[in-house]
Amino acid sequence: MIRDLLLIVFILAGAIGASQVPRFVQEYEQRLGGARDEARLHLRGFEAIAKTRGLSFEKYLGELAAEGGDSGAATSTTIRQMGERADWLDLLQEHLGKASHLKRTWVVFSKPDPEILRATWAVYRPGVFLDSQHGLIGVGISWLLFVILSRVFGAIFFRRKVRRARG
Repeated sequence: MIRDLLLIVFILAGAIGASQVPRFVQEYEQRLGGARDEARLHLRGFEAIAKTRGLSFEKYLGELAAEGGDSGAATSTTIRQMGERADWLDLLQEHLGKASHLKRTWVVFSKPDPEILRATWAVYRPGVFLDSQHGLIGVGISWLLFVILSRVFGAIFFRRKVRRARG
């Protein structure tokens, strides 16, 4: 009776827990899009400066590094890193856009942007909804976990009973 009740609790917890994943992925994707847009906005500002000076963006960064002293070199490096980050965020956005509903979870957790992942987790609040695909995955995982734990604990407690009976 208690074992059956625990099984039900495990399965419900697994289904509800796994159903939270799509919402988290959606919030991650929204933050990713915002971070990507923000990075591109800043880069466009620097590209506009280069254009007003009649330079290509790369040439502008080179001049900034060469003529701006330590400060200019540091700024040039920071702008290049911002460009690399924007390219990385574009790539992540593209992979998420092409992924199916279930595969989006894999895309987010296999190669996440750590900064965006942390920020999403910091403000994430679970909701009460059930996603059927992720819910079924949660049911399967929680059932498997329950079976493993019940066998482990059963073996531990069964051995104690056997030892007591022999002793």
